[in-house]
Amino acid sequence: LVRDPAHRVALGAEARSLGDRLERLLIGARFTPPDLRQLETTTGMSRARLGEVLGVLETEQRVVRIAPDLYFARGPADEARALLEAHCRTHGDVTAAAFRDVIGASRKFAIAFLDWCDRTGVTVRVGDLRKLRR
Repeated sequence: LVRDPAHRVALGAEARSLGDRLERLLIGARFTPPDLRQLETTTGMSRARLGEVLGVLETEQRVVRIAPDLYFARGPADEARALLEAHCRTHGDVTAAAFRDVIGASRKFAIAFLDWCDRTGVTVRVGDLRKLRR
């Protein structure tokens, strides 16, 4: 196989428009973004098409895949991470309930985000607590 190192996957005009719309929806929802099922309903697009476009947006670092069916826009994900790090620096650790209160979202979003932080090396889970990975 021959591969051009400069090659990048890019969205066509219609897909770029959908990508921009998805990003706006995720930014607007901040810490409580719609899941894929809700995005299907909102956009009228198939889950497969949404997955393709969100995959390119993830490669472009415009969105972050937090869970299999949950994406955050990059800005809110970075903001939630900063809030988590600040809380842990002040208190030493964080519970899911405390983080839920910090971001003002439901437990569903707090747990998904904390699990992502564990997977990406931001935090380490110790029982019911998360601590910053040193």
